[in-house]
Amino acid sequence: MLFKKLTLWPLWYGIALLLIFTISWGSLARASEVPTLSLPYSDKLVHFTTYLCLAAWLGFICQKKAFPYVFLFVASMGLAIEILQPIISNRFFEWGDLVANTLGQAIGLTLAQTLLFKFPEKLEIFLKVNRPGL
Repeated sequence: MLFKKLTLWPLWYGIALLLIFTISWGSLARASEVPTLSLPYSDKLVHFTTYLCLAAWLGFICQKKAFPYVFLFVASMGLAIEILQPIISNRFFEWGDLVANTLGQAIGLTLAQTLLFKFPEKLEIFLKVNRPGL
């Protein structure tokens, strides 16, 4: 089994799907339709942060043995989006985006594997203690 057995699995998987959808939409929409930051290299910072969050979240809900698959999935998603950008929107393929995505997902999976690995289980215990009906 690649996924953890979590009581609130619809919540965890739903948030994962929401992250995937939001990143895909934000990356494939026309640049004028997406809010931007007015900081130097903000585009790369956004790529890094979003892929860190996605990889960490997927790492939360997967067993450690699934991490190579998570890494491949997130990397493939980033590459597919970069390839589709010039076809679907007024954006273009950038190697820098792929580097930022990969660094973000590597750090996200590292956090999910080490410091935050038991995050979902601990949150579910906390919610059960404080909300006995769950």
